Amino acid sequence: MKLANEYHLPKLVVDIGRPTGYIRHARRATGALREGGYRGLVNLAAPRNRKPRGGGALEAVRAWNERLVAADTSDFDAVILHHYYPSLETTNLDIVYKESLTELAADVEELRALFPLKQLWITE
Repeated sequence: MKLANEYHLPKLVVDIGRPTGYIRHARRATGALREGGYRGLVNLAAPRNRKPRGGGALEAVRAWNERLVAADTSDFDAVILHHYYPSLETTNLDIVYKESLTELAADVEELRALFPLKQLWITE
């Protein structure tokens, strides 16, 4: 079950209550799902640990992930990663494939290092 979508973004981070609030909400949602009979896997959102393509502060992204790592996330089975390719409007297909696959491999490696006991789902 995907329980989040980019809550680390500046426009959402305050509304959700930063990582602590996000985990609290996600834990509450997981409890409700379990009470309703859901027995599947549940995830947390972890942004790629590098400067966001669309802008934003690298420090904020890293701080979000560091807080998730420090928190009790035992109720959750996986972390999700959104990896977007550069736009074909601004670059050519050869560069998109070469750079994006290299970046995706680096993103996966970094998140696996941060969350070694969690599955990693690429959902976008």
